[in-house]
Amino acid sequence: MNSDIKSMQDQGGNAPKPYTPPTPPPPVGGPVGSVPPKIPSGDSPFQPPQVPPTEPPVPPAGGISQPPQNIAGGDMPEKKSNKKLFITLLVALIVIAVAVAAYFFVIPLFGNDEDVTDTTTPPETEQFVPDDTIDIPTVPEADVPNGDTFVQDEDPEDAVAGGVPAEFHVSLFSPQADTTVFLEPNSLILADIKSVFSLSPTDVPLFREIVFRNSDGTMILFEELAPVLLPSVFTETLASLFESDATYFTYTDSDNTWFGFAARLKADADKSIATAAASEIENVKSEVAGLYLNDPGTPGDWNDGQTNGETTRYIPFSLTGASMGITWLNDILLISTNYEGAKEAASRL
Repeated sequence: MNSDIKSMQDQGGNAPKPYTPPTPPPPVGGPVGSVPPKIPSGDSPFQPPQVPPTEPPVPPAGGISQPPQNIAGGDMPEKKSNKKLFITLLVALIVIAVAVAAYFFVIPLFGNDEDVTDTTTPPETEQFVPDDTIDIPTVPEADVPNGDTFVQDEDPEDAVAGGVPAEFHVSLFSPQADTTVFLEPNSLILADIKSVFSLSPTDVPLFREIVFRNSDGTMILFEELAPVLLPSVFTETLASLFESDATYFTYTDSDNTWFGFAARLKADADKSIATAAASEIENVKSEVAGLYLNDPGTPGDWNDGQTNGETTRYIPFSLTGASMGITWLNDILLISTNYEGAKEAASRL
């Protein structure tokens, strides 16, 4: 060993020196000019070793490194996101719970009684049976005088040939008259027709509806009766323009009983033809006088007037209250032997 050292010196080299390790630099990240704290050389129960805040923790050997801590304080952004998610879910659960409670407990308090579901079992109803499995009952027949029969399900207009029971009469009045009377003349002669009326005067006016019927109980049709009342006016042609079921009436006051009637044109009838034909009544004063149940006296002249606002042609007679008028109310012809009776009838047509 000494020979080696001597050989190195002979060649101009320096003698070997012992190795001294370099001094380590101060820790990075600390404040400028600060002195790192002194680490005690021994263990002390009151002075635990302090680790500089700038030095990151050394992960354990061979282990999985822990997520870095936020040196400035608090949790990392991931933990904040987890906290926000938890709060959001909690709020959502509270909202859902409040909504469910309101739906089942609060809203029913303000509901109507009609909204309450009826849980009672409905009564059993009869099941519909098709027509081909049941027997359809036959409509009973009504007995009428003289042994004639009438099937009740027939329409009156379709049963004209066989006769229509007077009870099938359909009044044109609305509201109805004070009373309805069924009269049965012995024959279709004007004198027999007028003989069935009650002529007793009344202190309080009485408005009656009259239904004429034959001895067999069937209704006397307008085309049968009108030519008897005014033969020169209601020819077969004119009478056929009106419906078969007319409405007749009497107006009784303290002086007399006054007769009149109302007839409706058929749906397909020409009103202009009917109006022209009915105007023939102005040329037969004697027949007009025949509509009175008592002698009306001397006739006057035809004049223009009004009945409840509708144009009327009328003729006065010398008998008090006797004034015959003819009025068209749309498709209804009104003829009355008294003005007050005409107004009463017009108010119901």
